[in-house]
Amino acid sequence: MQKEKCVSGSISIQFGLFSLTRHFIYFILFIVFNLIISSIPKALFATNTTSSPHFKNPEDSEIWAEADTIPGRVYAQSERDSIVLSIRQTKVMEAIRKMYPEATEQQVDSLYNRFYENFINRNSLLPEFPNQPTRKKDADPAMVLLVVGIIVFISMLWHFIPALVKRNASGIKVIDNEITIINSNEKRKELRRSLFNLETHGDFIDLLIYENEQLYRKARIQLQDYPEHRKGLFLHFEIRVNTNSSVQIEAAVSKSKHETKNALGTIVIQPFFLSDQQQMNDHFAGRGGFERGLHFRGIISGNMQMIAFCDVCKKSFSMRAFHMGFAEKGYAYSDDGKELLTLSHSKNSQLDNYLIRYANPIALTKSEIEYVDRELFGIEGGRFKYLNPLRCPHCREPYFDYKKFPEMRPGEYYAHYTRDMKITDSAL
Repeated sequence: MQKEKCVSGSISIQFGLFSLTRHFIYFILFIVFNLIISSIPKALFATNTTSSPHFKNPEDSEIWAEADTIPGRVYAQSERDSIVLSIRQTKVMEAIRKMYPEATEQQVDSLYNRFYENFINRNSLLPEFPNQPTRKKDADPAMVLLVVGIIVFISMLWHFIPALVKRNASGIKVIDNEITIINSNEKRKELRRSLFNLETHGDFIDLLIYENEQLYRKARIQLQDYPEHRKGLFLHFEIRVNTNSSVQIEAAVSKSKHETKNALGTIVIQPFFLSDQQQMNDHFAGRGGFERGLHFRGIISGNMQMIAFCDVCKKSFSMRAFHMGFAEKGYAYSDDGKELLTLSHSKNSQLDNYLIRYANPIALTKSEIEYVDRELFGIEGGRFKYLNPLRCPHCREPYFDYKKFPEMRPGEYYAHYTRDMKITDSAL
């Protein structure tokens, strides 16, 4: 199955440090700044170089000033460089000839030698024409724009690279409500983790989870139970892809885009394995909430919405749970899986012992199970039985299959229910 779009309400993805809106603004500012720089006259960029040299002989100063007006620049670095000598000699001698048009070549050479010795004695050579007088040097606006562009580009990368590394180098790509997990031998060598936010205004949102290019899971998250959900909620997700190819996805529900301190609740998507470990998904089919990773012993699952995947029809469904250990109650599901019965304490200590043994979860014998079912028959007319499974609301196939795994039942102290289930409380 190729990628599809299925989402309720408007959704926008927030990339943490990197956001397209922010960098679009950077780009616009960069263009505006370039236009401003281009409109500034070159004179404002002019800078002074070195000060004019002082000659003991006034004539040398005049020769210097005249030579500097002659076009051409000297780029050599060394006084002994023949290129420097030839270019300098040409400029100075041309200046002398202009100042002394009647001078003979011998007189020109004499003036040049005197002028030239002043620089040797003063040791004041520069990389360009030696000791240039005070003059304006125009800065190249193109170079200014290049430097500014590099600074802006580095600033953009400073924001973009962390998000790029976080989402692409890890092999986890997030676009809107789509999560793509790259599954390869190279990626499976390390623990991968990604954080992202989703904003939604609808009654539900479909989270599409791809393995490479194939749709692998579709998790529908129900939002009707959260107050003011149509005004906008933020789901703060964390994805973990472990080295054994198992995938864990959790989220906090908040009204804030930036924090989860006052979260309205949490969401746990049933952990699953990628296709290279499909046998592990088959192994956990029908097992309970603890073995499937929906709950952890010693950690209370409070206001938590669980998204489960049916082992038969593969559709997702949302459910919540009561902690029956704290309530010291027993529970049972109806035959059709549409009802949940919770059972309070009574004077029947034997029945209490069978139903409420979460602290010492020893599996019931066949005769003990029959005894419990007889007692339940007297309470609700036989619709409820001890080993009745929690069923998928779509296809009604067992999800927690207690008949297949009866040893799990005594330790399952969470009673689960879906939105369409009827909940009945009764005394034993």
